This record gives sequence, structure tokens and C-alpha cells, in this order.
Amino acid sequence: MCIRDSIYFLLGSSKIAAELRKQYTFLIVPMLNPDGVILGNTRYSIEGDDLNRCWDNPSAVHHPAIHSLKELLRNLTAEKAEIKVYCDLHGHSKRYDSFIYACHHVLSATHDSWNSTRMLTKIMARTCSSFDYHQCSFEIKPDKVNTARVVIWKEFKVMHSFTLETSIYGYTLNGRIIQFEDKDYLFIGKALMLSLYEYGVTLGKLNDPAPSLKFSKTIDEDRKKDSKLSLIHISEPTRPLYISYAVFCLKKKKKKK
Repeated sequence: MCIRDSIYFLLGSSKIAAELRKQYTFLIVPMLNPDGVILGNTRYSIEGDDLNRCWDNPSAVHHPAIHSLKELLRNLTAEKAEIKVYCDLHGHSKRYDSFIYACHHVLSATHDSWNSTRMLTKIMARTCSSFDYHQCSFEIKPDKVNTARVVIWKEFKVMHSFTLETSIYGYTLNGRIIQFEDKDYLFIGKALMLSLYEYGVTLGKLNDPAPSLKFSKTIDEDRKKDSKLSLIHISEPTRPLYISYAVFCLKKKKKKK
């Protein structure tokens, strides 16, 4: 459900959304496990394969969605498109809050690699009150090497390749555990877009059409509002029977000659 408000925000009339659309092309894949989901699975395919453990060498027969998406990324890079961010959105069944699993350093090993891989995550923590930076992990464990975030980071040299995890239950606030409502999931999607925008401004890659925007105030106000959105329900498994995976990528637009 988080991805729904990411789409809604990007299609909106705000100056921030307009600047993001101007500078980047967003590619959104709503579901990578349709056959498994129809059987009630959240991560396993109809054949019983974990689709987030086959990214190193996906089969066109047994993992067609993963294989096709990886081919799409190969075609983009062949066209000299620069993939700036790859984000895989999942529901988490064991933890509270929202957090990110990322990769520990940039492949070019520059002196500021530690800060670079964490900057977007820090901005997300400041932007969204249900996001917990302290639960984020930048470690690549042996059992994670075939996941989307690690393969995309390593094979396609995408510095910001990560999984945005969101609890299927709730988040912690001032020592209390609060159950997520649909509007909370929706806001996480919007917060992700706001964080990408602020990250671009910080690096000098985006113009700042709204320098007076107060992110924390905007978030607190938006969390109190019910969503009136009637857009098609595109969702990762923040509910067990909903869609399994949601992924978005963005590539920098080519400058016109």
C-alpha cells in the first residue's frame, strides 16, 4: 500500500512532484509474484521458490517476473541510462515500524561512501515519524547475497539499492505500540518521495521550488487526514492477502541536445 501514495504524490500538482518528474523517470512494477499471491503467499511463488533469493540468476521459466525485470534493467543500462535508486518494498512480520535494508558502501569506495549510503535513510527518518533509523541495516549477510537489493547494487552499480520494510502490525511512538492504519501505510509512500526530493536538493541535483517546506509539520498534518484516493490498489504485503512485491526504479533523464 505504501507504493500507492508514492504514485499519487508523483502524479500530483505540487512543485516538488513537478521537479521530480522533470529530472527523473520513474519505473514502477506493482507486483512480482502474481501466481504466488493468488494462492495466499507473500514471498513464495506458485512453485514454492522464494522470489527474493533468486536474483543472481533468475530462470525465465521458473521466475519469469524477476527474469523480465532484470532484463529491463540490463536494457536500460545498455542505453546508458543511469539508475539512481532501486527500491524494493516489503512487509515485515517480525518487527515494528518502517526501516531500510541497504548495502554498506558504494562500489567505487570513495572517502565519503559511508555517509553517502546512509544519507537518504537519515532523511527518511527525519521525514517520517514511523520510520526507525536504528532498525536499518547496511550489512550484507551471506544469506542475502541473492536478494534484489544486493544483486542490483553489485551488478548494476546502483549505490542506493535498498529494501523498504514496513511492519504488517504497527509502529512505536513515545514508548507505545500503535497499529498501522491504511493512511499510515499510504503516508510512508509519500514520505519516500519527499525524502528522494530532499536528497536530490541536498546533492544539488534538484532545484528547490519550496524551500520553506517544513517536512515534520507536513507529515504530522497529513497523518491526521484520511485518504480520499480512489486509485487502483497497488500494494506490497502490508496485509497477508495483498500483493507481494512492489518495486520502483528511477533513472536520470537524458538531457536534450
